[in-house]
Amino acid sequence: MAIALKYAHLCDYAGIGANGKAIAVGIFEWWMVPAGAPTILPLCYFVARLEASFADGTDHTGAIVIRDADAKEVWRLPIPQLRLVPVGPGRPLAATLFALLTNVGVPGLGDYVIEVVVDDKAVGETDFSFIEAPPA
Repeated sequence: MAIALKYAHLCDYAGIGANGKAIAVGIFEWWMVPAGAPTILPLCYFVARLEASFADGTDHTGAIVIRDADAKEVWRLPIPQLRLVPVGPGRPLAATLFALLTNVGVPGLGDYVIEVVVDDKAVGETDFSFIEAPPA
């Protein structure tokens, strides 16, 4: 089993709850901006869950990467130390990533993907869009 992305979300808030469970509140896939306004994500969180076999090892490097519709990288957050840990007998290694995103801008309206990269290899992605708000 290679390292795999189990889930990934943009949300209003993310944190760790009881027994280490991930909390994600206000999950969204698009953000509406007025015509001519900058395409900047609101203050938000990115939360993702990775799983791997013991053969994949525990210590890795990673990144969270935003790509535009042409797959061009437009933003990157390096993760210099990424550790997957055992979660119980018979279960894979796992890591939950939490990132507070502030002032993350992209070139314009349109579709984007947020890619999770481990050891310079994309392991999965989720998509989001900036769309123009209707006139008031």
